[in-house]
Amino acid sequence: ILLLESGIRLHTTRFEWPKNEPPSGFTMKLRKHLVNKRLESIKQVGVDRVVVLTFGSAEAAYHIILELYDKGNMVLTDHQYLILNILRPRVKGEEKFIAKETYPLEFVKTKPTLLTLEKINEEVIPLAFQENASSQGRGKKKSSGGTNLKKMFLPFFDKGPAFLEHLMLQHEIDPVEKMKSSDEISEDMKLKIVKIFTEAASFEYAKNVGRGFITQTAQQRLVIPDSAQSNKDIPQETDSSVFYRYVEFHPIKFAQLINDNLKEFESFDAAVDNFFSQIESQKIDAKAMQKEAASIKKLENVKKDHEQRIKQLKEDQDLDKQKGELIELNDQLVEKALIIIRSALANQLDWAEIKELIAEAAEN
Repeated sequence: ILLLESGIRLHTTRFEWPKNEPPSGFTMKLRKHLVNKRLESIKQVGVDRVVVLTFGSAEAAYHIILELYDKGNMVLTDHQYLILNILRPRVKGEEKFIAKETYPLEFVKTKPTLLTLEKINEEVIPLAFQENASSQGRGKKKSSGGTNLKKMFLPFFDKGPAFLEHLMLQHEIDPVEKMKSSDEISEDMKLKIVKIFTEAASFEYAKNVGRGFITQTAQQRLVIPDSAQSNKDIPQETDSSVFYRYVEFHPIKFAQLINDNLKEFESFDAAVDNFFSQIESQKIDAKAMQKEAASIKKLENVKKDHEQRIKQLKEDQDLDKQKGELIELNDQLVEKALIIIRSALANQLDWAEIKELIAEAAEN
């Protein structure tokens, strides 16, 4: 089963995915035009993140155009690329992405971006430091001063941030290094960047892709110890187990990927399928884990509060016991004190005067 999601993904799947009942209008349109038609080809349009799936041939052909950038889109066209149905109709200036209009394939980017020294000096660097200066002017806090090297060249790079970082590391350039001014970017670094863009333009995934990889983060799952087996004389320790959560998927083992948290698959297609099938359940697990952690923290706070109360009660109890013992040991003295206070009350002395009387007696 080939799974298509507008703006997100295109891969085969071995999992059961939920379907809407009844089918959407777009799905019904697909059924109407593609029934009994064979999938003839799947191809990328130019170097854009646009894929065309062709069903049938010649004048009986229909195309599904899947846009995998920005908010994404899915378009059904006839053999002349006249739009029959569109998932997200929109009008952008003179461009009309609506039914009965022709899909504008002429606007598709056909050649990869190449950088020259002139373009770096005249366009890339001025733009990067101008944006940095304007963000400072708007009152944004400067993180550590300067412009990030990877972010500087990313808007001009066609194949994504992970691949750019990989090539920069291979050419001994630190992708996260900050540049405070254009003078800090050496001529040697500029030549390396030009070489990186040339390599990226000539790179073909089909010749290099054999496996798929998923990066993941390890999180500690807190477990409440079994109270039934616990002994109050033995200090309890909270057990923990590791919970892995997917971060992103890659078609190549990039230089920046850490082996410890890398999961490998037999193909990139299988990696993408596994990523999307597990990510939802992992989100649910992560939320459950947060609730568990919050509950454990709450339980620990209650336990600490109870322990504090018990400690205070014991201290009060010891103090009362000490007072009681002192009264018993000084029975005659206490009795004399009581007689004096009773007589003072009988003579209607003021409470302030009685307190002074007691204070004097205590000093004596």
